[in-house]
Amino acid sequence: MAHVAIAPLVIARDESGHDIYIYGGQPVPDNVTKDEIARLEDGGFIASEKQAAAFPDGDPAGSWTIAQLKAYADAHSIDLGGAKKQAEILAVLAK
Repeated sequence: MAHVAIAPLVIARDESGHDIYIYGGQPVPDNVTKDEIARLEDGGFIASEKQAAAFPDGDPAGSWTIAQLKAYADAHSIDLGGAKKQAEILAVLAK
């Protein structure tokens, strides 16, 4: 199951013990161990994509995560095309 950062900044350890910086809304890389994922979930730093996908009421904003923006687009049948970054997705949604 894929996970995303729900805190503004998450510092995780990869399989080799190196620190990885994951910004809010970004996916957790595949090289993060299951134990580290469990620790980050328990601490409220990351969530499964499904849990993070619920979006707030109102219009999309810069405070929304990428997962929330994608969920909004999906719920409103908006094609994001190749937009992947938060700013790109917000630009598509603003049209």
